[in-house]
Amino acid sequence: MKIILIDGERIKNSAEMYAAVREVLPEGYLIGDNLDALYDALTSVAEPTGIILVNTEALRSAPGVRWHGLVRALEDATDENGHLSVLIDPFGTDPSITEL
Repeated sequence: MKIILIDGERIKNSAEMYAAVREVLPEGYLIGDNLDALYDALTSVAEPTGIILVNTEALRSAPGVRWHGLVRALEDATDENGHLSVLIDPFGTDPSITEL
């Protein structure tokens, strides 16, 4: 399984977030720096892939990160693609996260 770690402490803006995803996906997956392109790429992943978002408080406040849109895109992609799993704040450190 491929793992994509999106760590809010290390990702300082939306471009870095999309770069973290591009780094792990196989060559040929084109991801522009927008949520629609992210969704399209994730719904076409053909091998087991996990996305883990940690330090979400910092990620939510990173410039350019549209938090609610990101969560929606990840949830929708997971619903669409059985190869994709997403964990948001798996350690329960963000008091703003009430539902996964």
